[in-house]
Amino acid sequence: MAYLDLLAERGIDGAHPGGFALTRALLGREMIDSNTVVLDVGCGTGQTSSYIAKKYKCSVVAIDNNAKMLEKAQQRFQKDNLKIRLVRADAMCLPFWPNSFDIVLAESVTIFTNIIRTLREYFRVLKPGGTLIDVEMTAEMPLTVEEWKDVKSVYGIKQVPTQDEWTCMLKAAGFSNIQIFKGRMNPLELLFGNRLGEEFSAHFNLMKQYYRKLGYRVYRCN
Repeated sequence: MAYLDLLAERGIDGAHPGGFALTRALLGREMIDSNTVVLDVGCGTGQTSSYIAKKYKCSVVAIDNNAKMLEKAQQRFQKDNLKIRLVRADAMCLPFWPNSFDIVLAESVTIFTNIIRTLREYFRVLKPGGTLIDVEMTAEMPLTVEEWKDVKSVYGIKQVPTQDEWTCMLKAAGFSNIQIFKGRMNPLELLFGNRLGEEFSAHFNLMKQYYRKLGYRVYRCN
């Protein structure tokens, strides 16, 4: 079963690098009020969308392309009595008008798509001056052919850009004022990560093997 399908099957929250603690910290840096409109791309089980709606009392639209994730998110929203618009959609073809959102939040989503196409969609649906917050796996240095084969076999992704490559693609999509926050996988988290189960062993083994070559970045831009 593919990595993303495994996450959906297990209904895992906050699987992105940095976890939910990072999400809360990033949102806490933004000026969010009841008039803010947020798009949560690849909402998964709805953990982040639910948090935003509860804490900031603002309008949230949550999208995902996985039926199981959408089902779990809907259950969460209903349980918490939250009026969050939930849409099945592909990040590469967002079903929204241009200039619709103040903030687009993507947490380990973009890398699983055609990156430049998805970034252009983020740019299109953001209001002028709007903010993209994108947390993504980033290569600390270019990978060798063999290393790339290992990464592709686990995640099925087409590339792991370096920080410079991510920056170039963001600029090509139209973004400016790019701020970058560097993060590394916590070795202790990886050591105990196998508690998620045997089926995730390939993921954690890869992260431990390439700890010095694979990190993550937060790309914040307008």
